[in-house]
Amino acid sequence: MYVASASTTIKLHEFPSGEAVHNYQPGTKVDGPVRSISWSRDGKWLVIVPHFGPPEILTVKNNLKLLKFIPNVEEPTCAAFLSSKKTLGISTKNGLVMLYDVKTRTVKKRFPRCISQITHLEFSTKDTHCAVGCKNGDVCVFNTVTNSPPTILKVPKSSSMSCMKINQLKHNLICGG
Repeated sequence: MYVASASTTIKLHEFPSGEAVHNYQPGTKVDGPVRSISWSRDGKWLVIVPHFGPPEILTVKNNLKLLKFIPNVEEPTCAAFLSSKKTLGISTKNGLVMLYDVKTRTVKKRFPRCISQITHLEFSTKDTHCAVGCKNGDVCVFNTVTNSPPTILKVPKSSSMSCMKINQLKHNLICGG
């Protein structure tokens, strides 16, 4: 089993020893730390958002290797796989959230823009909801099935968001801090 870590490089560590066994340098230039890293649900791919440049999909098989870039996304901040590796959720600095088809390399769906930069992105277990944490402390919850207007939640007594997670057993529970 591996544990992934990210700073200016991506490393895979053997568990439980913690020994670094694979290393990957994302992006075309080292401009700062990786903005986002997320596993596919089967544990075979990683999607990363470098500090500068497009999101990248990596394979974990035998080593960390680039599979593909996700082109034409302006200032991405987060990316996460839905339950299938065929679709990614990608967010941007200007509050846009989109679903991207990895195979056809097209945007399948765009959600209404959030009013703040997005710092976290998660999908419910059955991919029926997408929750995004915003820099201003808002949590916007989008229904990926009905396209109804987003539900806006606020982390109490907070003007920013540093972490967020959807409960994988009960998708109506979201924690944020």
